[in-house]
Amino acid sequence: MSQHAHLLVQLTRLLARQELAGAPLSIRLCTAYVSLARAERGAISLGALGDERALLCATDESAARYEDAQDLAGEGPTLQALRTGIVASVDSDEAHVRTWPRLSGLSPEHPAHVHALPMRPDGVVVGVVTVHFEEAGVLDEEQESLHFLGDAVGAACLGQAAYDDDSRGLWSERDRVAQATGAIVAQLRIGPADAAAILRAHAFAHDASVHEVARRVVSGELDFSHDPHGGPR
Repeated sequence: MSQHAHLLVQLTRLLARQELAGAPLSIRLCTAYVSLARAERGAISLGALGDERALLCATDESAARYEDAQDLAGEGPTLQALRTGIVASVDSDEAHVRTWPRLSGLSPEHPAHVHALPMRPDGVVVGVVTVHFEEAGVLDEEQESLHFLGDAVGAACLGQAAYDDDSRGLWSERDRVAQATGAIVAQLRIGPADAAAILRAHAFAHDASVHEVARRVVSGELDFSHDPHGGPR
């Protein structure tokens, strides 16, 4: 199994964990990303290239306060990543103060090691996932994997319509997606929103349309109760 396939399996299993059953989908995705990145906390923001963004979720109050401070300061790693479309990182207290002095003044207890990674499913920036680490150097070791996971999470966060090749508007195609979502709900015992997110993330990871993945699920070719790639756990 490829590294990307293995990461998608892990993401799916984390989304299906029963202890997260009452949490919104966005929190599930953010928590899963933070766990797979081996980070301490994180946040997801949605927005296109530029200054405008909406904070979708944060794993805890500390991560949420840091995002609020960036909005007040008008600067910070999340905003820089959204403006430029490239990773914004800081690996020391000194670098934090030097790079974003206004933010450091508003957030004196800022995390020392922060990485903000643009989410770019289909090559288009749709937001940023920001993660906080206790130790420096994590991004250097895991950058490619974290980029892939960020893109998969971005695909899962967005509405299904954005990734459905549905220009024909055929009801049969819509019904198949609904049937596949229901099948994943039954296979993994999760909610419909989580099942739809897994469907979209799987389609992104395999460069396939949501309809094609749905067809495989409905036909029994793809069974998520084993793993998202049809193999045994």
